[in-house]
Amino acid sequence: MKGILNVLSWMIPDEERQEWLREWEAELAHAQAEASSGVLHVLAGASEDAARQKFGSLGRGASFRDLRFALRSLRRNPGFTSVAVMTLGLGLGANTAIYSVVNATMVKELPLHEPGRLMVATMGRPDRSGAFSAPNYLDFKNETSSFSSVSALRPWDATLTGSGVPQRVARALVSADLFSTVGVEASLGRTFLPGEDQPGAAPVVVLEHGLWMSAFAGQRDAIGSFVDIDGVAHQVVGVLPSDFRLPPYTAQIWVPLIFAPDALAARGRNNLRLVGRLADGASAEAAQSEATTIASRLAETYPLSNEGRGIILRPLHSVAVGDASNTMLLLLGSVGILLLIACANVMNLTLARGIARERELAVRVSLGAGRARLIGQILGETILVSLMGGALGAAFAYWLIDPITAVLPNRLAAISDVHVDRAVLGFAFALSCVTGALAGLFPALKLSGAATRRGAGMMGALRTRGGGRSSGHRLVAAQFALATTLLVGAGLLLRSLSALYAVDLGIDTRGLTSLSVTLPAEDYPTGPLTIAGVESILRELRAEPGVVSATATSQLPLTSSNLTSSVVLEGQDDQQSVNSPSAALHVTTPGYFGALGIPVVSGRAFEARDVLGSELVGLVNRTAAEEWWPGEDPVGKTVYFAEDGEGDPITRTVVGVVDDVRANGPDSQPRVEFHQPAAQTTELWRWFGREMYFVLSVQGTSVSAQQIRGAVQRVDPNLAVSGIQTMDDALDAAVATPRVHGMLIGAFALVALMLAAVGIYGVMAFSVRQRTKEIAVRVALGADQQSVLGRTVGAGIRTAALGTVVGVVASYVLGRWLNSFLYGVGAADPGTYVAVTGLLAMVTIAACLIPALHAARTDPSVALRGE
Repeated sequence: MKGILNVLSWMIPDEERQEWLREWEAELAHAQAEASSGVLHVLAGASEDAARQKFGSLGRGASFRDLRFALRSLRRNPGFTSVAVMTLGLGLGANTAIYSVVNATMVKELPLHEPGRLMVATMGRPDRSGAFSAPNYLDFKNETSSFSSVSALRPWDATLTGSGVPQRVARALVSADLFSTVGVEASLGRTFLPGEDQPGAAPVVVLEHGLWMSAFAGQRDAIGSFVDIDGVAHQVVGVLPSDFRLPPYTAQIWVPLIFAPDALAARGRNNLRLVGRLADGASAEAAQSEATTIASRLAETYPLSNEGRGIILRPLHSVAVGDASNTMLLLLGSVGILLLIACANVMNLTLARGIARERELAVRVSLGAGRARLIGQILGETILVSLMGGALGAAFAYWLIDPITAVLPNRLAAISDVHVDRAVLGFAFALSCVTGALAGLFPALKLSGAATRRGAGMMGALRTRGGGRSSGHRLVAAQFALATTLLVGAGLLLRSLSALYAVDLGIDTRGLTSLSVTLPAEDYPTGPLTIAGVESILRELRAEPGVVSATATSQLPLTSSNLTSSVVLEGQDDQQSVNSPSAALHVTTPGYFGALGIPVVSGRAFEARDVLGSELVGLVNRTAAEEWWPGEDPVGKTVYFAEDGEGDPITRTVVGVVDDVRANGPDSQPRVEFHQPAAQTTELWRWFGREMYFVLSVQGTSVSAQQIRGAVQRVDPNLAVSGIQTMDDALDAAVATPRVHGMLIGAFALVALMLAAVGIYGVMAFSVRQRTKEIAVRVALGADQQSVLGRTVGAGIRTAALGTVVGVVASYVLGRWLNSFLYGVGAADPGTYVAVTGLLAMVTIAACLIPALHAARTDPSVALRGE
């Protein structure tokens, strides 16, 4: 801010002020010469109007002369021009950068054929959305007439080998008609053919463009080659276009979805997402009505799996964006406030410069320029300044986009590439024009009115007066009101973020490193082989220097998705099982709860004796115990559920209760959880994709990713390791969205505060210059420096205080809308308001002190002699 204050000091130094006065005197002399010529012309017999028309180049010249005059005027005043351009460049650049995100995620259509006709179908109970089972999907597809095609998709990560080092990739199992449904063709090779998703078809794969470039170096001969996916050879048949996206479903490899015979009979195995294209003439409302009818029939025909479950249709784009529209609205509002503050600064600068140009404007009026002409001249200058600021802002936006996209939530980052394109540049140009007009209109009206009144009395009595000082103070008050609103919002968001980090997650993340490994069914087809593989990996990891302990789980808090299953409690009959409770299922190894610092509330944790052949046991968390057996001891209770989704239920005895964990992040609530030992797991492995998360307790020396990969590949060189991170990093990722809010709004608020400080500094400096004679008289009559200092600083504090009060009221009103973004803090949090008010008071005093000291040191003899 010091640098900008130094630039703004052009309003203070006598040398530069004298230079400006010389320029204005030259303009005045030129005007007088033109006027004298006009008088001679009148004496020669011409009318006064003709003289003014002929010699009024300073008044009513052609528009290109006005433009040339504006450019020359701005060039002669580099201080005003540079500060105004930089001020508007900050505001316009921030708006351009945020709009580039909005344009990419909210405005642009997805790069698909007629994306507005694509719908996503989910099937679940009213309290939570859900997926389709294979038979429910096929029934819906066959019965609907509102869709021309309906395709299924199942996200399921996989291990890719055959293209270098084994790597974990995002895979999507899709019906063969998915690409024709969404309307995309391969950029190289082909997509899937009909029948390639039927049993017995040869395994094929379509690659995402980025994976083709990284794993195959963009070679065209990749088509026809083979890669191993979870140990099965697949032929590469196509590469998708570089701009293809199907958010929120992101994948690097696309594989045909082939239903096994048992899946076609399992209506309770819900793991499919549906994407459909509306038929010609079909509306979304009619399609939803039809889907509701189909869901009712399925619930009536298959009550055990479908009772209470409805089908909900939503546009693909709205599913992709989710609740991000609120984030975009918040960011747009913040940068809009920042731009308004910048506009107020430029208004003040234009007013200050215009008051000094009052004699020039009056001369133009005396030579025939009307008020509209003066307004056009001043507006032309501010619009030129704003266009230059827009150009600077566009360059600033190019630089700002990468930091913004780096902190965007994954949902938004996956929708589209964010960049400054023609649409964004067009927005920047239009906004620059509007901003220039907004920044110049009020000064133009005020200055042209004053000049018109003075020009009516001709030029003899021209003398700059102190008018406009009150307007400058009102604009500064408005700046402080806007800055207060932005600062309060930023303060609340930062307080909320702090509260999120302070939440007790139920786990201790310190010193923990996590990773994930998938054991493919082709190499580990049975439960005992999978268990042996997990234990071998644990032994190798524990042997690494720096690793204190290692454990494993199928679902790791903060990092993995939830696998849930319906559970039948002891004493619950079969008829009640339709509405039986559900629980998040976890497969864990001994030592897991101790490693993550999860207390065992009662009973015991898993031990080495809990293996196949011994009593089948499980653990519940505190929430499950209170919900399932309120007021009773859960230890010794029995629960039943089908591990393979079919057949007779498996009975497990509860041997312990563990404390709750906020598995989905600090802003989530504990869920009902059921844990079972990994060594007693059989068919459940294929429910969660055979992916296991390993947690290492590390002390002293850190453990490198290279060490971890080496330990896993000593067990099996075809195993891919992914997701290596500390649990502290996982916590940061869990609060990514509120952190984005706090960081971006906080940065914009600091810039707003800086601009508001510059505004009050400029107004006070100009005010001191205008009141030099008054201050000199006061000093000559005996006023001491403390008195002059107090009056000057007091004027600035009163102006800022008025704006701050208005801003506090506005913040309180707008805070109700902000409540949806907050956690652990209310929109009327008094601590935030006190802190913001105190900060603004300190900034105000600092900004007013320099011109106040200058006023207090005024030499009466010098000032009065100058007058």
